[in-house]
Amino acid sequence: MYKAIFSFLVVFISFQVFGQNAFPKVNHQILSSSVVMMNEFEIPADALLIDSEEQKLFIDFERIKYNVKEITLAGPNGKQVFRADVTIMPVDAILEIDFSDFQKGQYLLEVKTYVQSLHQRITI
Repeated sequence: MYKAIFSFLVVFISFQVFGQNAFPKVNHQILSSSVVMMNEFEIPADALLIDSEEQKLFIDFERIKYNVKEITLAGPNGKQVFRADVTIMPVDAILEIDFSDFQKGQYLLEVKTYVQSLHQRITI
């Protein structure tokens, strides 16, 4: 008798939880926007070092959670001023970018990993 009551309760609860009315309606436009935003994270602060005196930017791959595959830097006008495929570099490498020829202003640094893209605005 207890088995029958237990089976009935399991079926009843399953229907309530997994029935069509149990799931909220999804706005796919909002969902896709959320997914895009979740993939864009800032670069950890301890992974970057800007040496204004030497006019160099250092990126420490070891401080970034995932393996890095590409680095890009877009200038104040939005045009790409630097791009490097770093897939052959060791995961604990430090990339040095000489920005002595770049104009002063705010740049967008993008670090692409195999999992996500990381972004950081930097001022040179």
